[in-house]
Amino acid sequence: MGRAYTEEEREKLKIRIKQLGKEMFEKEGFKNFRIQKLTKESGISLGGFYTFFENKESLYREILNDEKNRIRAKIIDWVKKCHIGPRDFFIEIADKFQEKARENKLYEARESYNLVDEVLLDTEDTNKRENLAFIQKLREIWEEKGIYLNGSNEEIYGILALFGVVAMKWYVMDESVFEKLYVEVCDNLIGKIAGTADS
Repeated sequence: MGRAYTEEEREKLKIRIKQLGKEMFEKEGFKNFRIQKLTKESGISLGGFYTFFENKESLYREILNDEKNRIRAKIIDWVKKCHIGPRDFFIEIADKFQEKARENKLYEARESYNLVDEVLLDTEDTNKRENLAFIQKLREIWEEKGIYLNGSNEEIYGILALFGVVAMKWYVMDESVFEKLYVEVCDNLIGKIAGTADS
């Protein structure tokens, strides 16, 4: 049996496991992820892994939750610092969903649970409250700049969820057809939130 880790060592090791796990989930997806590969790369035993996480699903969910919080904080900072209005913001977010859904398996719809589900589609009460609070924070930032959104926070959240659903289904049709429909859907929905142009 190996020596016991100090609290500081445990914290650093957990961060390392999560970082390596995130990189592996992004490339390989949930189904192809192997705990043994992670333990080999992180230099811990299989038993060591289970002192931190119950199974690969618990690691995956913790990584998704960390990413969700990181993305929300990054978006709020971006909206505060940049002079981006709601229309350009929502277009940028829609484009980012589509790009990520194609290149990063954390976002991939073919996975049983993914980051788009966690950020936008999880209707568990806690997650829904967090998402509505996030929309309210964006609304307040824009209102301080004299820009007002159309619709309730719930409607705006619903529109963002629709962007996620559409973006994740890019693989079900010809790319040119998808691109055309995606632009039309996003344009229409963004118009309902932000009008035709930012002030």
